[in-house]
Amino acid sequence: RAASVRAHMIAARLADMQGDAKRAAAEADAALKRATVADDARERARTFRERVRALLDAGDSAAAREALDALSSFAEHDGSAPARFYAHLASADAAASGGDRSAGSLYSQALADADELRVPLDIREAADANAAWLVASGDLAGASAAAERVAGWAARDYGSALVQLRVQRAIGDENLWRGALAKALALAGERAIPAALADRATPSPAAPATSK
Repeated sequence: RAASVRAHMIAARLADMQGDAKRAAAEADAALKRATVADDARERARTFRERVRALLDAGDSAAAREALDALSSFAEHDGSAPARFYAHLASADAAASGGDRSAGSLYSQALADADELRVPLDIREAADANAAWLVASGDLAGASAAAERVAGWAARDYGSALVQLRVQRAIGDENLWRGALAKALALAGERAIPAALADRATPSPAAPATSK
């Protein structure tokens, strides 16, 4: 059972990396249905958040709200700091998806939670989502500050390298963008750099959009 839960968790994250939101949501749901109190609370909460994000990306806001409610209930019942952190982060994702300006304060709270937990994965997850929101909102200075939280890991961690790449592309300095792209490519392995980040064209600041 535990191996099956872990396999579905991994499959959900792989589907997310490949841009298959529906499959990511389904795999996360399969993991959560098989999970029990014997499974790590952080990983369960992270998978709940994965499902919320995937459903938002798939455009199923009603199911995303149900998943967010389930995550909030889980976090309240579990009572652990990691569970509360991922509940706050998922709430920010939902607000960002709807263009709600409260996403900014919710992401700030999630970053504060991550700082207290002092777990690199949690900090990266919060910094990535917050930076994406700030880029979409046109706040490039804020996005740079969020990305700076993981700058020290970008030379060896692919996810952190992508955070840097996203922000450098939005800023528009071609030399910095090319440097960030080279670092991400060196760490990518068999993973494909998201086309939106590998494209040299720099987008204009946009209205708030779904954080990813």
